[in-house]
Amino acid sequence: MFVLTVLLVTVLVAAQEPVEFRLVDGSNSTEGRIEVLYDSVWGTLCGTYWTAIEAMVLCRQLGLPYGSPVALKNAYFGEGSGTIWLDDVRCAGTEMSLDRCSHSEWGMNFCVHYMDAGVICTDEPQYRLVGGIDSTEGRVELLLGSRWGTVCDNSWDTADAKVVCRQLGLPYSSAVALKAAFFGEGSGDIWTDNVGCYGSETSLNQCSHSDWGSNLYCTHYMDAGVICTEEPQYRLVGGIDSTEGRVEVLLGSRWGTVCDNSWDAADAKVVCRQLGLPYSFPVALKGAFFGLGSRDIWTDNVGCYGSETSLDQCSHSDWGSNSYCTHYMDAGVICTNEPQYRLVGGINSTEGRVEVLLGSRWGTVCDISWDAADAKVVCRQLGLPYSFPVALKGAFFGLGSGDIWTDNVGCYGSETSLDQCSHIDWGSNSYCTHYMDAGVICTNGPTQYRLVGGSNSNEGRVEIRLGSVWGTVCDDHWDINEATVLCRQLGLPHGAPMALAGAYFGQGDELIWMDDVGCAGSELSLADCPHPGWGVHSCGHYKDAGVICAGDIITTAKSQEKDITTTSKSEVNGR
Repeated sequence: MFVLTVLLVTVLVAAQEPVEFRLVDGSNSTEGRIEVLYDSVWGTLCGTYWTAIEAMVLCRQLGLPYGSPVALKNAYFGEGSGTIWLDDVRCAGTEMSLDRCSHSEWGMNFCVHYMDAGVICTDEPQYRLVGGIDSTEGRVELLLGSRWGTVCDNSWDTADAKVVCRQLGLPYSSAVALKAAFFGEGSGDIWTDNVGCYGSETSLNQCSHSDWGSNLYCTHYMDAGVICTEEPQYRLVGGIDSTEGRVEVLLGSRWGTVCDNSWDAADAKVVCRQLGLPYSFPVALKGAFFGLGSRDIWTDNVGCYGSETSLDQCSHSDWGSNSYCTHYMDAGVICTNEPQYRLVGGINSTEGRVEVLLGSRWGTVCDISWDAADAKVVCRQLGLPYSFPVALKGAFFGLGSGDIWTDNVGCYGSETSLDQCSHIDWGSNSYCTHYMDAGVICTNGPTQYRLVGGSNSNEGRVEIRLGSVWGTVCDDHWDINEATVLCRQLGLPHGAPMALAGAYFGQGDELIWMDDVGCAGSELSLADCPHPGWGVHSCGHYKDAGVICAGDIITTAKSQEKDITTTSKSEVNGR
């Protein structure tokens, strides 16, 4: 019993012997590999579960700075030798000595010396910007202890950049967060990543981030950078004059462009207004319309409502980021008020290809959805006849040049200007070409009717003149009622006229002006009869309508020669 008591006291005394800690192989006394003196033998500490909390406890007990300690693993300061005394050290942070934290039994571990833990004991990190044009921009670097290192760009955003700029006493209201070693690759350590600032912090180390000294598979290709700046400046470049051009933004000392993803008239309106330019009918242009910019593409996915006073007030991707944009996607604008209109390519001033002046550039209108209501509006606003307007497609008056300013025009017909009608944004169209340029003939109705191709003046293919253009009538629903009206208005015999179909008198060679004509027979003119609209048809000239105007008994040589009877239209046409 006496022997057991002596042994127990000896063990307790041995267990209560002081444990010593020291830092080895650092560049100064505040850093190094952690070594532990236990049982009179110096050994190391395994880095399993080694974090900033444990590092703080150790730095404090050594009387070293511990406000922002760096916990280092994997034999950062070189491999030790001898016994690995401690493993799985887990501190609450309040302990006065590392050996009072929970840990595995002394000397019990599955570690090797390339897992030796180290520490840098330091208070607040210092920050600097490196590699920029001036002191307001650069790669973000931190000084921990005596070692400068970088920040990984995982989760790096504007809020983080704003905090860095503020703490350095630099402009920060429109700070730019840059990734992918924009200012060149750093060297040495990558001190942290996954920085998550709200933007209101006074120092980056107040933000959430991975422990100092740790990062998630980062390389210096991922070094974070910033540009510290207040309000961006804007300019237009590459246009004919100061009212148009590629949109460029000055952030810090660097001009860059805006990507055209989601770029529209509301965005263009904001740019024009903030530059003091006309903005009632701004044109948003894509695809580097004003040429390719250079250097940076500062943002994309701009989303303005149109009421903002500056583009930076609109939603947009963070300054310095874009969705795989290239300068072939640089956005541009034309700042303009009311468009001007003209007709080009017609025989006279009442007809032609519709052209629109936006800024200093004339362009055309695509004929998708182009109809009589649209033509009526154009004619009215130009002060031309518009009672019976004709909408023409397929570049009837020749191919225009330059831009196709819009398509899918949808007028009701009561508007006073084409720009009051619905249409896609100025400057955009649905894959149109100038072979689809829209045109109009402004008229109050047909000016002439005639019969062509017959053997005498009483018969022939029916042709109508609108403006300067002669056209035919399709034989759909063409019968004796329509023939009666036409013969009467031409002052020809109309007691028993014959309605002929299938281009009986040959095919015309210009437009088909009428289709599905539905006369009652009492109308004074073919134009008084219902029909879908001038120039609206689903016919070819092989269906051109004709008539033979005669008295009650048809005795003409032509009728005898062709064995035509007066029985019925269906017999004449074989239908």
